[in-house]
Amino acid sequence: EAATIEEAGQILRGLGITHVQVPDYFIPPLYATKLGDLLTDGRQATLIHDDRGYQIYSLHAPERNATMQVAGSSPSFAPWTRSQSSSLPGLRRFASLDTEGAQYEVGAQSVGASPFGLFNRDFVTRLQSSEVDRRALPDDRVVKASITLSGVGFVQIWAVFDGAPSVRLAELVLAPGVEKTLQRLVTLPENTQKMSFAIDHPGNSAVTLAGATLSRP
Repeated sequence: EAATIEEAGQILRGLGITHVQVPDYFIPPLYATKLGDLLTDGRQATLIHDDRGYQIYSLHAPERNATMQVAGSSPSFAPWTRSQSSSLPGLRRFASLDTEGAQYEVGAQSVGASPFGLFNRDFVTRLQSSEVDRRALPDDRVVKASITLSGVGFVQIWAVFDGAPSVRLAELVLAPGVEKTLQRLVTLPENTQKMSFAIDHPGNSAVTLAGATLSRP
C-alpha cells in the first residue's frame, strides 16, 4: 500500500493506468487508500468528465518542481441546522422527531435514536449547512469539497444546488474512534447561484461534524 500521494501515483502509472472512473458514492479504495487524495491533487490528476458525481479522472506525472496550488480560504457554511424526517405516517409524533429543525454547532454530536431500536430505515437525521452565494465560491467550476466526520452509523453526504439536482458526494460507514475526511471534486452547475452541504445519517446513529470546506483543487 502506498504511503504517500506521490507513491500512489507512481504505482498506478507503473501499471499503465491512465484513467480512473469513480461512482457517485464513496467506495473503500477512495477512503481506505491514498487514491482519494490522489484524485483531488491537481498536480497528478485532472477531472475530465463529471455526470452528477459519476466521474472520470486522467492521471499524469507531476511536472518537475510542481507545487500544490494555494487553495485560499473557504467560504463559511455556518450556521448549520439539524432536523429529522420520516417516511412513516405517525412516526413523527410517536418518536418526537424534530422536524422543524434547530441550530447545530459544528463539533457537537448529532444523535438519531429510533424508539425501541425500531424503524431504523424509516427516519433520517439531516445536518444542513447555510447556502453560500456563487460569488463567494472559488472562480473555478471544479472545486474541492472536504468534510471531516466521526461517530457511528451510515452517512450520506450531498452537495445541494439551487436550480440543479443535488449531487451525492459519498456514502460511508463511520466506526467508533475513527475520524474520516472526505475529499471529492465537485463540478458546479452552470446556472447555479447558491450551494450548500447536507449530511444524512439514518436510524440509530451518532455523527459529529468537525468541519466542511470548499476550495480550489
